[in-house]
Amino acid sequence: MVATTAFGAGNDYSGVRVVILANTPFDMVSIIQQFGRAGRDGKQALCYIIPLKHLLYRPSKQSVDFCGHSAVTEMIWDSMKCIQFLLTKYIDRREATCCLEDPKNTICSQC
Repeated sequence: MVATTAFGAGNDYSGVRVVILANTPFDMVSIIQQFGRAGRDGKQALCYIIPLKHLLYRPSKQSVDFCGHSAVTEMIWDSMKCIQFLLTKYIDRREATCCLEDPKNTICSQC
């Protein structure tokens, strides 16, 4: 299935095994929503981001980063940190844990 970002807004289709974001994601909430479509049946699934070489939107220094543009930049270009750590840090606004810290976790590509 090939879909637009509209499919990422809560459709629970249990057979999604792979999610590929074929562009630089606009914000962290969209990444989390779209990655959350994979593995709804509890089976292992894979998620990938294939970013452009640049951001489509770069907020000004004066703007408030409500959508997580800086978190997207950190996750894709500026960091070698655990992806689970970065997603949890952004969405929960608390100290996050690495995917290696829980043996039940699937290991992310950075770890």
